[in-house]
Amino acid sequence: MDCPICGKYGKTYASKPLGAVKIRYRQCEGCGHKYRTFEEIDDNPVVRGHKKIPRYPLVDAENVTCPDCKGDALKHDRKTTKGNSTTHFYTCKGCSSKFGIEAQGGDPISEAREKSKLNWNVRCPKCNGATRQKAKTKTLAGATIRRECQSCGHRFTYRTFDDGRAPQPAIPIEEEIDHRVMP
Repeated sequence: MDCPICGKYGKTYASKPLGAVKIRYRQCEGCGHKYRTFEEIDDNPVVRGHKKIPRYPLVDAENVTCPDCKGDALKHDRKTTKGNSTTHFYTCKGCSSKFGIEAQGGDPISEAREKSKLNWNVRCPKCNGATRQKAKTKTLAGATIRRECQSCGHRFTYRTFDDGRAPQPAIPIEEEIDHRVMP
């Protein structure tokens, strides 16, 4: 509350209830003037309600998308359990909307993505042979992975999506040719 004399801030040094009114005794920090203020106590304070987050049943764990923008870039926020039902709450990275998926057990999206990671196989772009991972560098947008073909020895580098899935087919961003072979 500002001082009625000079307009600077007045600090409260005492207060006293008087029925439905509170008397506050204040002193100005600028000029030192002492004054009183009367404040009514509100019988019906405004109560803010929480926004209800919509919940949906799990239909297909591998194809869960945002109900608003149909985007699949989702961030797992938290989970709640009531009885047998577990609800996983997500935030869409595209439109920032929040929603819940009712499922049994763990995070359905993470489990489906881990399962799909096991199913994809990165093939050599030259001979279509099996490859093995040599190095991996994580970035904010995914990961950069170096692989080597087990058949022809060809080395190449590619980037994954931010959730760890490899592009199908893996698109080489850098070819490593004329590399030395250690004896």
